[in-house]
Amino acid sequence: TEAIAVGGYYAAQSEALARVRAAIDDDATGSQLDDLLAGLLAGGWLKTGDGVKTAPRGYSRQHPRIDLLRHTSLAAEREVVSESVEAFAAEVAVAWREVAPLIDWCAVRLRD
Repeated sequence: TEAIAVGGYYAAQSEALARVRAAIDDDATGSQLDDLLAGLLAGGWLKTGDGVKTAPRGYSRQHPRIDLLRHTSLAAEREVVSESVEAFAAEVAVAWREVAPLIDWCAVRLRD
């Protein structure tokens, strides 16, 4: 059995995307997102998402987190592959626990 575990945000409305970008711009919350993603990448997750090619309006191309500011959608994903249904369910549970902090970070910023 195989699947892809994914967590992040997609298709954010302009107001929500502005809140996400403001949080990325902020040193405390932006660094927190950097740390979350670094931990996931170190654990075998891949950073995915769509974005703009240049700096979003109002942000410098030299911003320390410009790569994150460019995202219009952002997610971490990893493949889940197991031989049995029980092992698959256990691996999915582990994947969801690992990506939950990223989902929580995004959810706080995307709420109205």
